Amino acid sequence: MKKGLPSSGRLADYPVVTLLGLVYQRQDTGSLRLIWNSLEKIFWVRSGHVVAAASDLEGEHLLDFLLPDFKEAIVSRYDLWRELPLPAVMEQCLSVAGIPTEKIQAALEASIYLNLGSALSWYSAEFTWTPADPPDFPCAVRLPIPTLLWKVLQGVRDVETLWKQVHSPAGVIRLSPDFLTEAQGLGLTPQDAYFVQLLDGRAHWDHAVQVSGLSPTRAVQIACLAIACGWAESSPTPDAGREPPRASPTPAPSPAQAALLQAALYRQKVLNFYKNLSRLSPQQILMVTPQTTRSELEANYRRLLEEYDPDRCRRDPTLQDLHTMVVAIQDAVRQAYEQVVPTVPEEATPPPTHAPSPASTPPEGLDPRTLRYWKLKDQATGEAPSSRPGPAGTPPPRSVPKTPQEIARFLRLQALDYIRAGDNWQAARALENAIRLQPNDAELYFLLGTVYEKHPRLHARAAQAYTKAVELEPDNVQYMFHLAVLLYQNGQFLRAARYLERLATLDPLNVRAHELLADVRRRLARGQGEDEA
Repeated sequence: MKKGLPSSGRLADYPVVTLLGLVYQRQDTGSLRLIWNSLEKIFWVRSGHVVAAASDLEGEHLLDFLLPDFKEAIVSRYDLWRELPLPAVMEQCLSVAGIPTEKIQAALEASIYLNLGSALSWYSAEFTWTPADPPDFPCAVRLPIPTLLWKVLQGVRDVETLWKQVHSPAGVIRLSPDFLTEAQGLGLTPQDAYFVQLLDGRAHWDHAVQVSGLSPTRAVQIACLAIACGWAESSPTPDAGREPPRASPTPAPSPAQAALLQAALYRQKVLNFYKNLSRLSPQQILMVTPQTTRSELEANYRRLLEEYDPDRCRRDPTLQDLHTMVVAIQDAVRQAYEQVVPTVPEEATPPPTHAPSPASTPPEGLDPRTLRYWKLKDQATGEAPSSRPGPAGTPPPRSVPKTPQEIARFLRLQALDYIRAGDNWQAARALENAIRLQPNDAELYFLLGTVYEKHPRLHARAAQAYTKAVELEPDNVQYMFHLAVLLYQNGQFLRAARYLERLATLDPLNVRAHELLADVRRRLARGQGEDEA
């Protein structure tokens, strides 16, 4: 039975997620108007699909999303067009500014997502629902309400805020068997599906979250979407003093489920580390005590870099939302290492009891610092020492770089050593030589950009290096963020806006990227900033 849709009321009683969910369940057509003080938002809906949205808030209008790419055509008419109805704005963009239809539709879609995301906190606002056909929009879109709600809910990390959107208490919930069928196009992971299957009435909420390995926040996001769209039933919370129903014994997990549980444990580890990152000292991050030796410090450093590797998040679809956190952790580990390593003395090297064998003699051109890093490389990659016998007490021969790939790797390690020592000139030379050997290695260009960025007169070279890194790895949010920030700091707001918009799509939880994007749009609207040739 479909629930009734009120014609007016307060969002405190009917949150916007609940309202749009009711519109989807009824497949209604009309306009949802939200009013808070003197601000107003409108969502136009046709047959359960959002076709357009408009807002009085700065940075949420359709023109704000078109401005970075079409500054010359819009900036002089921005204030005048902002006062026009949305269909007229689209007509002006098409006929006067010459903006392609697909560009307007992409900007409109981004505007809808941002409008809904900011409306989640309008608890004191009022709403009115008008059941009437939307205006004739020249560039309308058709966003299914479940898709729109799911993308916005994934950006909310506070569990209490999520439950408020559907006015449901956390606890017992039963998901409809049709949930997975209805939500096929939402990109749910196998781990999500396993959680949904557990909540078909067989398992209590807490048991389902624990067995599936899903994070509590992700579980609540799924539940809120299901309740809003009518794919779930919320059961009363168990009485006080009465234990929740005991779940039947769960069989041993399959290999796929075991992998999901391992991913869940890793997720919890990342979330805990990231949550306490600002409170930890460099010594605590690297687990350094006054008795820690240099070799133990190096081992801890390499272990942390391997454990919190962003590539793991790229490979595992269930961990992709952790990518930004893992990058932040890895950056913090590197910074902590740079601060701590000068305070930990190196162990004294005992004199050799025998002359080194010819195989262990360093080739011409490799200094002791190079050999030390090459030895660390062998330890990190697990290369076995040479099996060739040598005199008693003689250390096994060290491997030396031979192929271009190996030489490039050793040059990268040497550059990191120069960076820690503050010798940016030598670091740049090492990285440039490594790039000649490996011209398609994005990380080398990124490191070179960080070195150039430290010198104010080399920011143009830094931007070129960052740009090349982004071209080689277009979805790397770390490279893109550094490039966007550098362009922003140098007043190249048009270029910065392009990368920030892309970054906001790839990493919707990056608050700093959204803040910079909003500021760039304000500056462009005022006509500030000129791109360098």
